[in-house]
Amino acid sequence: MAFEIEKKFILTDRQKVKLLEGAEFLGEKVFVDAYYDNEQFSLGMNDMWLRKRDNEFNLKIPMREQQGEMINKYHEVEGEMAIREIFAIPVVGTFEQDLESFGHKPFCIFQTKRKKYEKEGFIIDLDEADFGDWQYGLAEIELLVETKEEMKEAEERIYEFAKKHDLEIMHVRGKLLEFIKRKIPDFYARMIADGVAFENK
Repeated sequence: MAFEIEKKFILTDRQKVKLLEGAEFLGEKVFVDAYYDNEQFSLGMNDMWLRKRDNEFNLKIPMREQQGEMINKYHEVEGEMAIREIFAIPVVGTFEQDLESFGHKPFCIFQTKRKKYEKEGFIIDLDEADFGDWQYGLAEIELLVETKEEMKEAEERIYEFAKKHDLEIMHVRGKLLEFIKRKIPDFYARMIADGVAFENK
């Protein structure tokens, strides 16, 4: 079982140069994400995100310890069968057909070009998302840990790494959240009101 601890940043050119100085380039890839929910956005309102990346499904389950945290912490469930078990979805048709019978359809589809780096044990992703009529770029600094007990230490390490590279710690919308804010503002307002998403004060 793996837990993903990550922090998102919007980088200036200067910050990008400093962050990547001495980093190892791991590769570049392009992928398509489709996010699924029902008409009430029941998953999203619980900070749960069901995603198909290319042809693989995963489910992000929040591991947040308190509201307003600047760090994103999720347990990632990989694969169709594991997700079926969580939601008690029997095998009738294909997974997408069975999701639709439960009211879950794609509400956001976009392509991302990702450049991946490694530096001092941290994974750095530089993403450029293409939503068709607009693009959105951001950086993610990530650690994967095996136990809940390691999460706090990982969070502190990310903060220290960010501070060393002159990165400001603030709420940054990820690619999906930026889409929701722009294209589904009522959903975004509900997320803010319920403490699922946060704006900087």
